[in-house]
Amino acid sequence: MRYRLTSDDDGHWFIIPADKKLEWNQYIENMAKACDYRFEDAFYPEEPEWAKQIDQPYRLTFENWREE
Repeated sequence: MRYRLTSDDDGHWFIIPADKKLEWNQYIENMAKACDYRFEDAFYPEEPEWAKQIDQPYRLTFENWREE
């Protein structure tokens, strides 16, 4: 399985499955819309369970980056 390194608009880094790119973009778009409302009761979409947050991308290590 292939993965993608990406971030949200707040500088948080995530590893997501490469085939979930469109779903991730929709999640980011929904978060931006929720933030635009600026109300305490705004609906914030739940982070997808397949998105794994990491500290920083430079802290990643791989055992076999060519493995399919």
